[in-house]
Amino acid sequence: MKKLTRAQRKRKRLRELDGAFSGIIGAELVSNGDFATDPAVEWTLGNGWTWDSLKELMESDGADTNLTQTLAISDTKSYLLEFDVVGTFETKGLKITFGGRDYDTNKTGRFSSLVKANGGVDIAFSPQLEGYFVGDIDNVSVREII
Repeated sequence: MKKLTRAQRKRKRLRELDGAFSGIIGAELVSNGDFATDPAVEWTLGNGWTWDSLKELMESDGADTNLTQTLAISDTKSYLLEFDVVGTFETKGLKITFGGRDYDTNKTGRFSSLVKANGGVDIAFSPQLEGYFVGDIDNVSVREII
């Protein structure tokens, strides 16, 4: 059996999710959430965020700045927010802002949450305080719950 590349494994997992939740979850709203191409077109990269083109992910050096993308979301609608995070955390670690709400995580792995939008059209990632998150973000996904 031929071994799949990382990008092929990502696409396969997304196709499997699409099939399992067909009719329940809408289309992907994040552009280039797998960071397969240079994210400077779709994302706003604050100081300290860099693209690793070999691993196809975003890296934070702990600087207190945002990685942001503006999305086409609507107030009062619900969304499935997902992303992978690997890093070194201290206290609260990584802050995520989406749909007018703030979340934080200090754990590595897959982050998945149902979110009811309450204003705001951006998705943003930032360390809680300078130096409190040094790590990687990948496979960012936002889809409307239909």
